[in-house]
Amino acid sequence: MEKIKIIRRALEETDCFIWSDCDVLFFGPMTKHLLLELGDYDIACQYDSRGMYCAGFFICRSSNSTKNLFRDIYEIMEKDHDTHDDDQDILNKLIANSNGKFLSDRFWTVGLYLENNGYSMPWANQTIEIPKDILVFHANWTIGIENKIKLLEMALNR
Repeated sequence: MEKIKIIRRALEETDCFIWSDCDVLFFGPMTKHLLLELGDYDIACQYDSRGMYCAGFFICRSSNSTKNLFRDIYEIMEKDHDTHDDDQDILNKLIANSNGKFLSDRFWTVGLYLENNGYSMPWANQTIEIPKDILVFHANWTIGIENKIKLLEMALNR
């Protein structure tokens, strides 16, 4: 709920912003790349695998569409707080009503590798090949802080 409150506040206070979870590494300047990829869209999210938009890293323009999207996410979470849907589940149910798209695979997630190489999820210590030219590495699709740290170290040592 706090995350969505912060996003809604950003939508009121700025024209465009980047949301990043704390398990994300950045490899070089990316603002120009993100703005180019966003183009005329209102929101561009990491591809999280299985056709899902990632709520852990995205660029978002303040528009009626995105304000309504995150208002609706907040209201659903507030009303149905006992359900198992999190902000990402709800984002994926509602994003079709927004002007959204996926970011390119330069904004990379572990889920992307697992999906493309036939591994099941979550990540469980498989060796993964991390591309050299990525701008972002998201240590998602794993369980536990220790595994996230291992993934982040792999990315730093690639």
